[in-house]
Amino acid sequence: MPETTAGKRPALRVPEKLGETVRRALLRSGALDTGHRIEREEGWLFFPLNAGAEWPSILSSEGIDTEGVESMDFHFEGVERHSGDYRDYLTGVPAEYQGLLPTSFDVVGDIALIKLSGEIQPFSRSIGEALLKAHRNLRAVFQDTGVTGEFRIRKLQHLAGENRTLTVHTEFGNHLRVDLARVYFTPRLAGERHRISGLVNEGERVLDMFAGVGPFSIAIGRAVPNAVVHAIDLNPEAIKLLRENIRLNRVKNVYPHSGDAGEISLKLAEEGIFQRVIMNLPHSALEFLETALQCVERG
Repeated sequence: MPETTAGKRPALRVPEKLGETVRRALLRSGALDTGHRIEREEGWLFFPLNAGAEWPSILSSEGIDTEGVESMDFHFEGVERHSGDYRDYLTGVPAEYQGLLPTSFDVVGDIALIKLSGEIQPFSRSIGEALLKAHRNLRAVFQDTGVTGEFRIRKLQHLAGENRTLTVHTEFGNHLRVDLARVYFTPRLAGERHRISGLVNEGERVLDMFAGVGPFSIAIGRAVPNAVVHAIDLNPEAIKLLRENIRLNRVKNVYPHSGDAGEISLKLAEEGIFQRVIMNLPHSALEFLETALQCVERG
């Protein structure tokens, strides 16, 4: 049976006009307690918070005006706790196809990306709706049919929820604005990005040759404020989002460059050698290896 809980909880009182903006920020950061309902009273919204939620820094990091926002205790009604397996909400799929249903999917911000085999394509929209029911943090579901072109852009088919591809993805406290229809991004390297950022020493010059929207660069920039990171990408849309992410995360040591990584890297190396080079470009990185070696300290 579904569980429900009710009672007094830490809460954030917010003017109703800021409601959706604050809700998204709290949800992205993991601060919103999704086990209780958001309440409304006379022009105010009351958001239930998870214990220890640092709401001032969460809202300020996204440029949200906190005037009138106040923390307090508030009595909330509980909500039913749902199963996390979307297949529990899926109906109409014949038994012979059950084994073909995917058991995993990627989540970027509040958007789910799922890959489906040809046999279950007729049930794709039902699968999308089931995902939204099982995962209340999701707002959109798209089918990922593979990457294409020089910029490795995903071919997406909208299945359920909001028909938008722009979202903010959060990993290890870093906020990344991503448009999945215009740039390539994978959440699967979050652990690797965190690991690499922990290896960089103060004062290092780091070259991110294929930066995208800046997940490696932002992680390093925030972890090592005295490092200098030069981030390059050929996709102008990626650089545009990278500039937004630099502002969003308030980093002062990441410098974006739009254009060819081979040419720009060599020019930057003339200004000073790099201690570390990141080459996150599947299939093509080896073509730039000779250039990278000319830019980095031998060790």
